[in-house]
Amino acid sequence: GVGKSALAVQIAKQFKGHIINADSMQVYKGLDIITNKPDKKERESAPHHLFDFVHPLNEYSVADYVNDATAIIDKLHSQNILPVICGGTNHYTLSLLCNVNVFETPQESNENGHPSIDLELRKELQYLLDKIDPKIAKRWHENDFRKIRRSLEVYYYTGKRYSELLEDNEQLKDSYEGLRYRVCVFWLYGRPEELYPRLDARVDKMINDGMFTEMHDLREQMNENKTVSFDSQYNRGIFQSIAIESKLDKIEIEKLLENGIENMKVATRQYARHQVSQIKNKFVPVMIKEHNQNTGSFYLIDATDKNAIDDSKLNSIYELTDMFLKSETNRASNSLSVTLDELNLLDHGKVPITRQWDKFECDICTVYSTGKKKVMHGEYEWNIHLQSKQHKKTLENQDQKVNKSKRFKSGSTHIDEIENKSEHND
Repeated sequence: GVGKSALAVQIAKQFKGHIINADSMQVYKGLDIITNKPDKKERESAPHHLFDFVHPLNEYSVADYVNDATAIIDKLHSQNILPVICGGTNHYTLSLLCNVNVFETPQESNENGHPSIDLELRKELQYLLDKIDPKIAKRWHENDFRKIRRSLEVYYYTGKRYSELLEDNEQLKDSYEGLRYRVCVFWLYGRPEELYPRLDARVDKMINDGMFTEMHDLREQMNENKTVSFDSQYNRGIFQSIAIESKLDKIEIEKLLENGIENMKVATRQYARHQVSQIKNKFVPVMIKEHNQNTGSFYLIDATDKNAIDDSKLNSIYELTDMFLKSETNRASNSLSVTLDELNLLDHGKVPITRQWDKFECDICTVYSTGKKKVMHGEYEWNIHLQSKQHKKTLENQDQKVNKSKRFKSGSTHIDEIENKSEHND
């Protein structure tokens, strides 16, 4: 949305560097349109690493990413080649650049699972997890069997609750001991009021480019895979992307034409806000400290306008990069654009990770297949639901029923008054 890939290619071409992907969905093979992978022209402009190489059903953890990325970076450094890291998965970037121990659970088991877990008792597993680890149980939907099973396996294999391990990992990130590498960071920031229409337009472009065909083809491939059921596959690997996770779960792709497109646009805007919040709360404090100590460089770039990075600004970026490579003194962080105060970047109070898992139940929306009230997990998912076309339509229908009921009651009262008056006259 803000032009990260295009700028990464320009920097790599200018300094003969290699681009390293930092997007958790672009590591997977397939779904090039939905995951917004660099096009063929961009890929041919500079060498790219960690794109399009993981099987769609395989899990690829942040620990896997850090191990693979550091190996590539070390090799490039040994050849005096500049690594250019680009992507929107901030968890990847922060874990790679900050010198912390990356949280890694045991490798995901095969379909048989841990011997203590009876796979025939799916409903009982949610109850079991709620007793063992109630915090993490709040996070998962009752039908998300793989994540429920995985949380139980972590407990049985490690002896620690999954929620405790995640909280420990958050504390490790907060107590990092400096950067893993000396880095120069350019943060491309777009103001929401102008960025969101561009994000909506990108979704429309994805549709025109063949998004539905891409999804249909992948579903057909999964149906042909007889090793495990489709229901156990849809939330693994690449299916965790926004469009796939929410729309290939037991409903036909054609249903997307009714309300899924709008939901996807809302989810994309919500994710963009989530990305900015993560950068402000976790990454900016680290980089401001490093920048002020001249142990790293951090620059804000106003990329609100789609043509914001013109030749003049691009030359300034080249100059700042060259200064960094020559270990010269940093310029002010906001020398290219907006100020730190404008974005409230120094106010980075953090919400505890377990607070992000609270469940929200919608009083008016129900799950069609079960008739139960719809449950969302975390404020992020809840806000997406509130902005969805389905929720707004249900709310509108409910208001119409209430107004109709009021009119009926008013009419009934009027009739009663006429009848009473008639009886009195008689």
